[in-house]
Amino acid sequence: MKLPWSRKQAPKTLSAREGYDKWAATYQHESNPIKVSSDECIRRLLPELAGKSFLDVGCGAGVFCKYAEDAGASSIMGVDLSPEMIRVAGNVCTRTTFQAGDLQTLPLEQHAFDVVVAGLVFGHIRDLDAALSNVLRAIKPGGCAVITDFHPYLTLTQAHRTFVDKATGKSFAIEQHLHLFQDYVRLFNKHGFILRNLEEPQWQGKPVIFALKAIRQTS
Repeated sequence: MKLPWSRKQAPKTLSAREGYDKWAATYQHESNPIKVSSDECIRRLLPELAGKSFLDVGCGAGVFCKYAEDAGASSIMGVDLSPEMIRVAGNVCTRTTFQAGDLQTLPLEQHAFDVVVAGLVFGHIRDLDAALSNVLRAIKPGGCAVITDFHPYLTLTQAHRTFVDKATGKSFAIEQHLHLFQDYVRLFNKHGFILRNLEEPQWQGKPVIFALKAIRQTS
């Protein structure tokens, strides 16, 4: 299984939008420890979705929007910075409303969703406070957020998120920012959430991602 990161000198670094636009055509057909671990954690931490309103921020190729459709979610929305990823997702999902936008500024209706998923998203965003606060405000009391991302250990040891553009054969890195667990916990507390789960799956003895599940308090 190919490593999705490198500690060698980073190749050209792209913005998240440019990087995922380039990666969109092949992203969902590639397997690596980060994607596998993230998907496994999200599936394990998600609650029952039947009859629930569901939002996937950083929905990528639409894997979890399709999962929510199949699970009977009542309404489903997918958001991604990359228009190309949205295009790919639209080809596999039939009941999902998609929107391209930046989580730091995208208007999200407050208290609109029972369940929000953010898989491998916030590390690509410099201003975690703006983006995560925006997402947390969209969750109903009693609702939950399930979040995964590139583990801080990898960022602190100078690992870079990388991929190969199949059209050109060139390797690229995608911008990545360091956010610590305490940054997430601070924002959960600020917006009335309780952290219920923290997982740190490993690959070859090293943590590759982390997964968090937080519940919005009802009073």
